[in-house]
Amino acid sequence: MDGNRMHAANRPTDSLGTPRGENGRRPFGPRHALALLAVVGAAISALFLLPQIGRANTLEVGPGGYATIGAAVQAAGPGDTILIHTGTYREQVNLDKQLTIRPYGDGAVTVDGECQREHGVYIGSGSGMVIRDFTIKRTIGASVLMENSGSPPSDVTIDGMTLQDFDCAWSGDDPSSWGQFRGGVAAWYTGSNITITNNTIRHRTSGSPYGSADGIWFKSNDANPSGGGHYIAGNTIIGGWDGIGGEEEGSPHGTFDRDTIVEDNTIQDTWDDCIQSEGGDQNVRIRNNDLSGCGTGIAFAAPMSGPLYIEGNTIHDLVTGLYDNHVCYKTGTNAYSTAVSYMTGNSCDVHGGDEANGIHQSGGDNMTPIVSRDNTYDVDGYIYYLGQGGIATGTDFDQDCMFTTNENFAKWNNVYYSTLSSFQAATGQEQNASQGQDCSSSPPPSPTPTRTPTPTPTSMTSPTPTVPPGHTPGPLPTSTTGVSTPDDSPLISAAMAPGWNFQCYVGDSRPTEEALATAAGRVSAVYRLGDGGVFDRWFPNLPEVSTLTTVNPSDALFLLTSDPFLWAQSVSDADSGADLVQGWNAVCYSGASGPVESVTTGIDLPYTVMYTLAPDHTWQRFVPGNPEVCSLGELGRFTPVLILVTGANGHWAFSP
Repeated sequence: MDGNRMHAANRPTDSLGTPRGENGRRPFGPRHALALLAVVGAAISALFLLPQIGRANTLEVGPGGYATIGAAVQAAGPGDTILIHTGTYREQVNLDKQLTIRPYGDGAVTVDGECQREHGVYIGSGSGMVIRDFTIKRTIGASVLMENSGSPPSDVTIDGMTLQDFDCAWSGDDPSSWGQFRGGVAAWYTGSNITITNNTIRHRTSGSPYGSADGIWFKSNDANPSGGGHYIAGNTIIGGWDGIGGEEEGSPHGTFDRDTIVEDNTIQDTWDDCIQSEGGDQNVRIRNNDLSGCGTGIAFAAPMSGPLYIEGNTIHDLVTGLYDNHVCYKTGTNAYSTAVSYMTGNSCDVHGGDEANGIHQSGGDNMTPIVSRDNTYDVDGYIYYLGQGGIATGTDFDQDCMFTTNENFAKWNNVYYSTLSSFQAATGQEQNASQGQDCSSSPPPSPTPTRTPTPTPTSMTSPTPTVPPGHTPGPLPTSTTGVSTPDDSPLISAAMAPGWNFQCYVGDSRPTEEALATAAGRVSAVYRLGDGGVFDRWFPNLPEVSTLTTVNPSDALFLLTSDPFLWAQSVSDADSGADLVQGWNAVCYSGASGPVESVTTGIDLPYTVMYTLAPDHTWQRFVPGNPEVCSLGELGRFTPVLILVTGANGHWAFSP
């Protein structure tokens, strides 16, 4: 595959107006940034030139508008926005079309179920719904229920909500009244791309926090796979049964199904697990969550598909759960699976109770492989309590830091070990581990051969649309190259943030609408830098003004979105390089990850500056020969860049 798809704006470099330095090199200055913004701004400003075709409507609820939210929903058309004036609305809102529902902005909005209605919001079919920034309380069932009552709901965003006192009729005395699905948010046989971000979910606002309902609950199975692509981030969850959990635990497509990120959540005071991820765990990432006051920190007993990644989580101040569980991690299964779980950089601090173990096998007699690196343990019980039915092939523990007050260090494959040294000698595990309460000097991490580098494609902001107050931007796209999809193609999943995103397209050549099928309803504009500095553009359902009819592998695209979501792409054969011409070039770098100075050695002509975008949506730059002004240190695979070439036409051979 050649690099002829990389386009350039043939802008003379003299137009930057920056004088050359004494060494003949044009020093980097503010006008470089202005010129770059002018190029990108052409795409943004073009939006204002669109004909007013199919403009969405805004409907109001409250004084001067509809009396109920439900009445406004009935009157609204797909794509409309419903603004709710301050007040308490005693109703259940049923959605089956693409709508955005949020407060008007003149005060708090509450939907009160009064313990008489099942749900605050019910979504039985459709896609593209957004509910944001109001309160739902006192529902008999889930505050928000999504279920397949005709077609599975997909591409739903629940952001900035306060969900409380759900499962309000629950009685702790009668197990028949229990139901994890009567949670804050319940997704029962939905479709893909469910986004749940920045919500406060509290099982009870008074009394004991415990209950039988989950904060967030997903159900999927082999017969009804959701397709995954879910994003659960920035939520605060207090009380209930599991903070985040689901079913079916024995299904390779259970719970999240696949390709899901669970990150930056704060979960506390649940009766069982803070987070449960069991069943469908192919390319599921649980990372950077703060977990406390639960019986179990993270339960993965066990992944029926994988790999599962558990990274950077902090587990502390656990309590004894309803079933006497008091451990950081639960594993084990009565089924059989070879799915691998990668545990990296997590912290476990658990004391008191009868167990207070690090990793505890209680889910069944069989184990699935675990690869563990750079985790820390400070426990009163066993560091590892594993291997009742044998240790799974592929299990590999090393470079972890451990401390226990227990007389036994570990139980491993039904043998007790009182010291780290005896454990190392007998098992061959943890050969480079350290022992002690101070883990600050623990060995540095080593790469796991079976894992792939995480690239750093970036996203891009523009003045409009603005990010709602309190919104936390989604994560950077995360490469999962090497993880097989159903058609055996590698996969990457890119988390898109509201506003302009700068992303690589890595699939096969397709009509633009087909290429964006997994982002349907979420992308309102796509731009690609073309020859002569002209942007090709595409708008959904507006063929008369769209000029970008086909996208090709390694196209660097600007995409405008209004809500966070996960864009999954199957990877075609990656380019080995890109052709460059004088002026600005938009390039999808698809070589190996590495320092910028190293991966750009394959550029065979002079260039002035390279830009990409940081996670905080600020430009990062690399200026060759000027490290003092550089803020871009590395390029990951499938990172889109803008590069200003000053020489004649040439080529960039990517690092293999």
